[in-house]
Parts: sequence; C-alpha cells; structure tokens
Amino acid sequence: MGCGTGIYSYWLYEQGLDVVGIDISKNMLDVAKKKKDTKNITFLQGDISNLPFANETFDLVISNIVLEFTHNPQVIVKEALRVVKKGGRLVIGFIGKESTWGKMYHEKGKNDPTSVFAHAKFFNTDEIAQLNETPPIQFNYGLYVAMDEFTTIEAARELEKDRTKTSSDQDAGYIVAKWQKI
Repeated sequence: MGCGTGIYSYWLYEQGLDVVGIDISKNMLDVAKKKKDTKNITFLQGDISNLPFANETFDLVISNIVLEFTHNPQVIVKEALRVVKKGGRLVIGFIGKESTWGKMYHEKGKNDPTSVFAHAKFFNTDEIAQLNETPPIQFNYGLYVAMDEFTTIEAARELEKDRTKTSSDQDAGYIVAKWQKI
C-alpha cells in the first residue's frame, strides 16, 4: 500500500512473491513501471483507504512510511486488515515520532509549509497500537543513528549496533508494526 516508485514491490517479487502495488500517484506508478520489466507485478492507481480488492485477498500487506502522510490512518489499517486472509499479516513501517529522525522531519515540515512533511503525523508505539481495535502482535525497532553522526556506512553500522543495545524503543527512527489476522 502506497508502493510509490516500486522499490519494495520489486524486492518482494525478487523474493518470489506475487506482488500487487497500489499508489494514489500516477506519476509515482509511471516511475515504478519504467524501472524494470513489470509483466509479473501489477501496479494499480488507487486510494488505500478504499482498496479495490475482495475481503481476504492477500497473505501479506505491506506499507512503508505512508500512514504519516494520510488523513485517516485508522481507516487505512482497518481496510488493509480487511483484505488480509485469515492467518495473514499486515506489516507497516513508521518514522518514530520521538526519534531524532521524527523530530528532524517535524521541524522540516514546521519550517517549510511546502515540504512533504508539513502535514505529516508521526507515531510512537502507543499511537500505533491505537490504530486498530486489535493492536499489533509485534514491534521491531531500528535506526538509532542520525544522518549527521557518521561519515561512512561502516561507522553507521557500528553506532547502530551499540545503540540498539542501549537505546529506548521510543528513540528508534524506524518502527515496524505487525498485525496477524486471526
């Protein structure tokens, strides 16, 4: 959901999955379709708050850093769970609200009304848990390093490794929530 230019759609396909990507932006979908051969991936233009699929269509629904830019994330989570098969999963990635990253993007939006972040809403784990009457069954956390704290990928990995052990989950720049449909 919110597949954008198809980065994860192509990756999931390369992992052996049948993939349908949906996004509201025709321009993003045009970029996705031009990247690689798309005959085995379906890209659809549509609103993720009103998915054009029957109940219990998919084993897995993924959305990554999308709900921050929507008007009613609760409706979207409910809609996503509607199209997940029993026993299937919904996995959503979020920018952590209390993290260095969340604060940086919040400031960008506050200081520039034309920024994509101007109307973004960031979430902490308590707020994510309240997006549906059934809370996620699992949270995973990462990205404890700010972009101005390192000069090489290796340095970032070392800092991340150390901070993963010592930082609070709420400090994570990236939070992944997983729901399982029973």
